[in-house]
Amino acid sequence: MSFSSLISEIITLDQNQLSQDEYRYVVDLILEKRGANVLVFGVGNDSRLWLAANRKGRTLFLEDSSTWLDKVIRQVPAIEVTLVRYGTRRSQWREMLEGPPSDLEMKLPDEVWAIAWDIIFVDAPWGFNDICPGRMKSIYTASKIASCRAGIDVIVHDCDRELERAYCDRFLSSYILIREFQRTRHYRT
Repeated sequence: MSFSSLISEIITLDQNQLSQDEYRYVVDLILEKRGANVLVFGVGNDSRLWLAANRKGRTLFLEDSSTWLDKVIRQVPAIEVTLVRYGTRRSQWREMLEGPPSDLEMKLPDEVWAIAWDIIFVDAPWGFNDICPGRMKSIYTASKIASCRAGIDVIVHDCDRELERAYCDRFLSSYILIREFQRTRHYRT
């Protein structure tokens, strides 16, 4: 199956995900690396797309929803996923943004910190209402992991939302903003 067909199929399954142009942009970035270490915050219907694009590299997913995790593992048994816990609500985003960065730290396996990531893609956790965890910790964590070396691409989806914009502006502003389009921002260290 071609990437275009797979993207169309994913969009048909879920209209709330990336657009065709956003999917193509991320796929092209992964393909350009020719075997990359890709860290993805969140599993979903598009997980198999990231794996297909990065078949010569390593793709690790961080997921907080055991329901989504079970669903995706049934679809893609070979997927490499680490279950994480955010312990936040989107409604806390302003106070967390003004608080100490240590409040935004995530407990992750040492391996996540030890790998030389080429691409970090933030598309989770859910952040569409105040009950959801929000992306405060994932954006902060992406910024910390990316600070380890130059040349890491950080992509954040849903930057049309106030929280994502504010956290990107605070924690990714020292990186080069490569492109901003539709609901996506692409930074490089």
